Amino acid sequence: MSNIKIVIIDSGFTSHSDFNLKINGISFKYIDGKIRLCSDIKDNIGHGTAVTFLINKHFADADLFCIKIYEDEHCKPELLLNALDYIYKNIDCKIVNISLGVTSYSDLFKLREKCNKLIKKGIIIVSAFDNNGTLSYPAAFDNVIGVDVNFKAGNIKEFDYVE
Repeated sequence: MSNIKIVIIDSGFTSHSDFNLKINGISFKYIDGKIRLCSDIKDNIGHGTAVTFLINKHFADADLFCIKIYEDEHCKPELLLNALDYIYKNIDCKIVNISLGVTSYSDLFKLREKCNKLIKKGIIIVSAFDNNGTLSYPAAFDNVIGVDVNFKAGNIKEFDYVE
């Protein structure tokens, strides 16, 4: 799979001495009570950098693009909606990796609608389930590939398929 574009929605990206990887990206932040598009993608917690490294390890020829939407352990759903809308309007990609999920949100219909628009455009969405086992979205939508930890797996290539 070469020359595919993968968008990674996470905590950002910071270059690391263990790998030479330059990533372009944007961020969405609340500034003065409004959602703003920014250029700062510096990863302050390391999660996005680790996820980007792993994706690059398996898809070294892919063009990776980072969208930072959180700086601590919590993501506001509105920032995720803005990121999905930005991708739909501005990025020609094949895969969107969402390394998070929301467990409670009053407008799941709007989130589902944004995902559906991307899927109809031919984009594959992969999203993480909540780490505590709570049902989370968009991973639980039937047209999104939801991923979760598998403590029974013996190695990284093992997986369980749950329909």
